[in-house]
Amino acid sequence: MSSPEQQTHQWLRESLGEYARTRRAIACIPAEIEADILCRWVEAHGLEGLFYQAQDAGGSLVAILPRWRQKAMADLFTNLRALRLTVQLFNLFDTTGIEAVAMRGVVLANRDYGSPEERSMRDVDILLHADARSAVLRNLTLTGHTPIERLRSQEVYKIDGVVLELHWSLLTAKRYRNCIDEGAWLKLRSPLQTQDGRLYVLPRENELIGLVLHAFIHHELGILRQLLDIALFITDEKLDWPRVAKWCHDTRLTRMFALSLHLVDELFYLEAEVVSRHFPLPAADAKRVQAWIAPFFSRVELGNYLQLKGNMLYAAETPERLFRQALGFFSASELRDVRRRYFRTP
Repeated sequence: MSSPEQQTHQWLRESLGEYARTRRAIACIPAEIEADILCRWVEAHGLEGLFYQAQDAGGSLVAILPRWRQKAMADLFTNLRALRLTVQLFNLFDTTGIEAVAMRGVVLANRDYGSPEERSMRDVDILLHADARSAVLRNLTLTGHTPIERLRSQEVYKIDGVVLELHWSLLTAKRYRNCIDEGAWLKLRSPLQTQDGRLYVLPRENELIGLVLHAFIHHELGILRQLLDIALFITDEKLDWPRVAKWCHDTRLTRMFALSLHLVDELFYLEAEVVSRHFPLPAADAKRVQAWIAPFFSRVELGNYLQLKGNMLYAAETPERLFRQALGFFSASELRDVRRRYFRTP
């Protein structure tokens, strides 16, 4: 017999999977759900926008739901302000002939989720061609804005309280950066009409590719909200899945995508046929997926950590990527993280 904690976790996974299929926020929280576990889990992963309107069958969340409602309304306000600023920025780009596309949060919140407050957002991501860098900086300087941070592949601005990340490369990691031809991707852009005006976005197939690459390479599939983003695409059978699979084959990223999509499929009980059909995963590699699921529900043990790092090596399908990935395990930040997690003296 499963414990109340296990029952709550299973219900959460099933509920998020149902949301990915229907785009309908959670309608009712069963009486048998452990309120403290649910509360910690929802707030840790920023999912208040999916739960704040639910009926509380057990009455144990009466004091918590108003807090979730307040957080959801704050996210809605933040998202609407971010959308308005993004539209203004694209108007500026249009008048100066600069090609750009919005990515991730600002697109998903206003196109793929049921309502903007259901997808919390930290910043706005915009992809531009590297050749346009000087023109973009010049135009923003003329409007009174300068970067608050300048990184290798992006500039970060804060305008009217909204953080904007202008990316000159889709990926920061050198071992994968040459996988993307940003210029070719920008040529595929199409307009998205929103309540505040027009954005330009990538085709949904390219958006999915970007989501998986970002979640895997930059966050090692450790952010649940990003996995839910991917789930919204997995449940879309209208996507050109053969094109996605061919792109992965040509860039030697099939293993990365197979692991990522199978993780999302299993985490949310999606049973999506497109995953097994286009990205089959050998039975011997099934344990790799479990290594990512465990940290969302329990403390990560050292053996699990080592399996996760082995997964990163498994996904590196070329000798150069394999070498660079292995080298990254000995970086100062990685070693500090290992020491903090497993070897700190109580």
